[in-house]
Parts: sequence; structure tokens; C-alpha cells
Amino acid sequence: MAVTRLLREFHKARVSIVDGPYEELLHALLHARIDVIVGALKRPTQVIECSSLVATRGMLLKSERAALLSARQLEVDIDAGLLAIAAASLPGTGRDIGITTRTEWHPTRIQARALEWLERASQGEGPRH
Repeated sequence: MAVTRLLREFHKARVSIVDGPYEELLHALLHARIDVIVGALKRPTQVIECSSLVATRGMLLKSERAALLSARQLEVDIDAGLLAIAAASLPGTGRDIGITTRTEWHPTRIQARALEWLERASQGEGPRH
């Protein structure tokens, strides 16, 4: 939602979204290959991680497995009736999402606006004009 709104405002902006394990993203951040990491601030221990949504989706569609992830990531499959959200709630499993940047990094005007859109999206706010 934040990226879509940003691109409506800045038609010529270029946005790259890189998915991967935190350690790889942190290495890329520290070497200035990426500017911002947006993601979970605190990962649970003793879990199997799959950073590929495609692989996760495939496992869910072809097995009786369950996954802990945001329903929004598989919204199309849920809406189509291919996957379902489990009725059980899991108290204490929420994760804080945050932004990681290099210490001396200063965002461009467009990057600052992107961070603002991310903040609004995280709070469930719509566009402000």
C-alpha cells in the first residue's frame, strides 16, 4: 500500500523490494547496496524460516501444513478459497515491525516520503492530502 501510494505521488520514482534473510539484508545495508530494511524486529527462536513466499505458498497448497505469516501475503489465495485462515488465535505471537537504516544515512525527499507512507500504512491510515 505504501509503495503504491508513493508511486502515485512520484511517477518516475524507482522502487526495489529485496526479500531475504535478515543477515543478508543487514550485510547489504551495511555495504550501501540497500538503504532501508523494513521487517520484524524480534524473530522467535527454534523455527524454520522460509524467506520465499512462492515456496511457502507451494507448500501450503500441496500439503496439510500450516504457516505463521500475515494473511495479507496470501490474500488472493484466501479470497479464492484455496487457503484458509486458522480459527485459533495465538496469544503472544505478535511481532513488532520496524525500520533499520545505516547510522549516517539521510533519506532523499522521495525516501523520506516513502518512510512516511510506511508509517501511515502501519497505523492503518489512508492518504492525507
